Amino acid sequence: MGHMGQAGHIHVVGGGLAGLTAAITAAESGARVTLHEGHRALGGRARTTEGPYLANEGPHALYHRGPLCTWLARRDLFGPVVSVPPLEMLRFRFRRAGALRKLPPAALLRLSRRNPRTAPVDSGFLEWGTGQVGEEGARAAANFVAAALFHHDPGTLSARFVQERLHRLASLP
Repeated sequence: MGHMGQAGHIHVVGGGLAGLTAAITAAESGARVTLHEGHRALGGRARTTEGPYLANEGPHALYHRGPLCTWLARRDLFGPVVSVPPLEMLRFRFRRAGALRKLPPAALLRLSRRNPRTAPVDSGFLEWGTGQVGEEGARAAANFVAAALFHHDPGTLSARFVQERLHRLASLP
């Protein structure tokens, strides 16, 4: 991320979200900072393509109540949030038992509302979730959060870690 050159001068390589966060935090701490970026625009994989169809170039997302949103808001760098209009939510579909459904499994919703601090750090998500809402609901929740975690089997990860992400994912702004 950064390399200390001369005293008090930090070089940050990469102007993506992590690089920008590091550069701003270091500058706020009083260091002189040089940010090195190889692309013509900042943003890293969080950049959006140009043209008539907009697409995100990478997997970055700003989750409601996530640490990056909090960090940005403290520095007045977080603009207005666009909520999903209630009528648009009627278009959401969930694949369950080989069919598209309008509603997610009720157990997934119940589990997503649980405070992440109630989930143990030293237990797997599937094990903990099964005790909370049953195996089918816990598996549905693990599958729901898999893409956001970039992990093929989130049920094996720490229950607290996965529950924090599930809670954020299910909290639309």
